[in-house]
Amino acid sequence: MIYLKCYFLSFGLLFILALLPSTRTFPTTFHEDNTKKIYHVDLHHMSQSFSSHLLFDHLDGIFSFLSRHISHHFQDLVQVTIQPSSASSDSVLDIDLLKGQLQGAVGSFIEDSLSAIWNKHAAVLDKSVLSNYIERVTLDVCSTTTTTSTYLLNNTCIESHTQHILYLVENYIQDHIKHIIKLIVMEDLPPLFKTTQSHVNGILAHFNQHLVQHNQQFYSANNNSNNTLAALNPIIIHQDLDNSIELIQYLEMAISLYHQSSRSTSHQSKLKQFILLSKIEE
Repeated sequence: MIYLKCYFLSFGLLFILALLPSTRTFPTTFHEDNTKKIYHVDLHHMSQSFSSHLLFDHLDGIFSFLSRHISHHFQDLVQVTIQPSSASSDSVLDIDLLKGQLQGAVGSFIEDSLSAIWNKHAAVLDKSVLSNYIERVTLDVCSTTTTTSTYLLNNTCIESHTQHILYLVENYIQDHIKHIIKLIVMEDLPPLFKTTQSHVNGILAHFNQHLVQHNQQFYSANNNSNNTLAALNPIIIHQDLDNSIELIQYLEMAISLYHQSSRSTSHQSKLKQFILLSKIEE
């Protein structure tokens, strides 16, 4: 009986407490989290950060891609044969191996040379130029509050025009890259081709001498007086620099495809990140 009284007493207390108004409140809305915050952005800081991203994460990749394509183009011009085609099968020279070694040497030489050539022409796309262009196109669409040394812009304005800003910046870069490609093909590749051809011919002259000596020893050992075959076995290289217009079109198409594949949404997300990082604390 005592147990039942205690049980009903406890149940009664719990019932009374349940009827009392709760002093604990639960959040029903998240206005502070969902409300878009408005702040000022240091335009110079934002443009500097975004231009660095474009240089190191985008333009460096374009240069490497372009260098590989030009290098492969030069390597494809290397064709080594032995004359006449009826050359002795006893030749110790592996032509395919020699061709592969020459192509590798040509590829390395071209890529090393293109680094200086690219730097000469790419000054129009350095960090300072890109940063100034980003600032200019941003100021065209967003009003600014100017201080003594800083352009302050509303973050919501920049964010709402992100796609337009990126469109202008990407077109600016592409136009300059097309111009750089034309300069490289028309002005830099012809003398580079001649230098490469001279180096390759020097290497081939060494192998020719080795081959002639070997054939002479071979015929002497076999008491064969027909040494004229040895002199008729030079190694030759067939090279012909393709039509410049065709090469320019090929490189432009390759770069355009690379640009489209790498653009996606990475630039947009990066720009929004740099907008936030350039926030002015007030």
